[in-house]
Amino acid sequence: MLGLIWRGFAGAEVEGQLLKFGSMPISHFSGQLFRKHALVRWRGGIGHAVAEFRATGFFELFGLSGKLLVNTTRAVNDVHPPFDRSFAARKTECVTPDDYIRTLQDALIRQIADACEAPPYLHKAINMIEAANGAIRLSDVILECGVQERSFHLNFKSVVGLNPKYFCRVLQFNHVAQLILSGAGSQLAELAADAGFYDQAHFTRAFKEFAKQSPQAFLESDEINLSTFIRLNES
Repeated sequence: MLGLIWRGFAGAEVEGQLLKFGSMPISHFSGQLFRKHALVRWRGGIGHAVAEFRATGFFELFGLSGKLLVNTTRAVNDVHPPFDRSFAARKTECVTPDDYIRTLQDALIRQIADACEAPPYLHKAINMIEAANGAIRLSDVILECGVQERSFHLNFKSVVGLNPKYFCRVLQFNHVAQLILSGAGSQLAELAADAGFYDQAHFTRAFKEFAKQSPQAFLESDEINLSTFIRLNES
């Protein structure tokens, strides 16, 4: 993700280590967590615009490996100074939230001129994995892509930042979490089966790895209560 914070306070902590930000406005890249526990805290009203990349987006827009952003949040200037310089000059002219959002959008559009392309087979592989919500055999993906297994794993991790197996697990967890948050109404065992987990024990282990709590505890958590409140007030 590429984020722009222009108001308020935000702090991030990974495995107890505080990630410090500079003065406002702050532009940052944030990546995928890999077997780490993280907390994000806000204080007061916050203005924060975020652009979320697809799996290959960071590599293709900025020509940098996704591995740079695993388990961390980094200032844009530390990661891609040229982009930050063109971005920073326009941030000083922003006043309203719409100004900041347009500035972020315009900067990304300009960056497209320097974009590169990931190997086509990675796009094909990612599309297959996303279509299956992560519940797919990597051997089938690699066979369909017609590439050597070692090259596939090395290039996938270099571009995306995660190994393909963990990427599948992230998508699988996100899918089942969204089913729960949407109030699908099914029993946990049915949701686990629909998401491609082998059995209830496999589902529970995977859920605890990402959510740091059991599926049942998640069902009884504030996230569920807030999601239900929002859904009821939208209808």
